[in-house]
Order: sequence, then C-alpha cells, then structure tokens
Amino acid sequence: MEYYKQSTENVLKRLSSSSSGLTNPESAKRLKRDGPNEVIIKGTPLWRKIIEPFLDVFTAVLAVAVIISVWHKDYVDASIIAIIIIASAVIYYAQRISAERVLRALRSKSQESAEVLRSGKIVSLPVAKLVAGDIIILQEGNKIPADARILSASNLVVDESHLTGESLPIAKNDKLLRTSKPVYEQKNTVFQGSFVVSGQAQAIVTATGNRTEFGKLAELSS
Repeated sequence: MEYYKQSTENVLKRLSSSSSGLTNPESAKRLKRDGPNEVIIKGTPLWRKIIEPFLDVFTAVLAVAVIISVWHKDYVDASIIAIIIIASAVIYYAQRISAERVLRALRSKSQESAEVLRSGKIVSLPVAKLVAGDIIILQEGNKIPADARILSASNLVVDESHLTGESLPIAKNDKLLRTSKPVYEQKNTVFQGSFVVSGQAQAIVTATGNRTEFGKLAELSS
C-alpha cells in the first residue's frame, strides 16, 4: 500500500487506527499476527559470499576473455582484464561489509524504546513491540523505529543516508503526494533506521520488521 499517496485520514482508516492511537488489546493482537518489529535476515554461508561477485554474466564474459588472452599469449590484456575482475569483486565486498555494518547497528535497536500514543496517552515502549497503526512521537535526536506516514510535523528534518545514500538531510512534512515517487522523494514518510536531525512530528506506523524499506534492502544484501 502506497500510504504516501493517501490522506492522513485515509491512512488512519486503512490501518484501523485513530488520532489517539491503538488500544493495548488491539496492539497485542497485531503483534501476535505480524511479529516483533525486528529485521531478521538468514545468514549467507561464507563460501557463497566469496564467490557471489564472480557469478554474474559480465564477470563470466571477462573471465572467458582472460582465458582467450592467455591462450593467445597476450598476457598484458589478460592481466588488465583480471585486474578489472578483482577490482569489481573488491567493490562488491566493500559494499556488502558496509551494508552488514548498518544492519548490525539497526539490530541494536532492540534495546531501545519509542514514545507511542496508546489510547490517547504517551507511553514509552520497546521498539520491538511497535505494530502497524501505532502513532509514534518523533523528536530531534530520535532514531526512527519503523516506516511511518507523517500525520503532523514541525520543522522536521531527517537523515536518510543509510537508505538512500543522500548525504544531505531531508525536510519532511505531512502533505499528500498524488503521484508515484521513489523512496527518496516520499517527503511525507519516514523510514526505519533514519535519524531526526531537527524538529518534531507525529507519524503512524505503516510497516515494521522485514516489511520496512530497510528490511527489504537488508534481505537483498544478505
């Protein structure tokens, strides 16, 4: 569901929530149904990680070129192509290590808490217990605990570099977007693992755990 293309009223309705948040019984029901707000990734065997950068078609073509060059005793060309293959593998390993480092950092959130509206009262809950439909309170310095559609915001600026690669913080608001947008242009949505640089907001959780944008990215990089 593209919640960024829905009005705040429709988002509340579709998630069967309200401006006062969920009740404890309802949140317990959803937690049992959807599971904890944790990104769970199946580990990849070490041997698979080592050979993975050499399994794509482009690398296979280069490898054949190396063999042909050696066959024709053109060792200079063979060396150049081999260096390209190795450089590509090194870049892949560096990107994978970086992604795994970010994932480990986000997994540490299980010990953190978030401010949540439950039956109209602000309570502090473990991040793992958040469910879709919860209304979270975001303030400067907070790590965003789940993907959420902004309901109201005041001077909200968010760092999403872990997800989009964008080094500059992004201003966010609650305005409806009427056309399809990539993640980095969804200005009325905040994403798990991002940081609030300044401002404050209320937002309704739309996805948790592996259903978040970061969860999907982490699965692809595992």
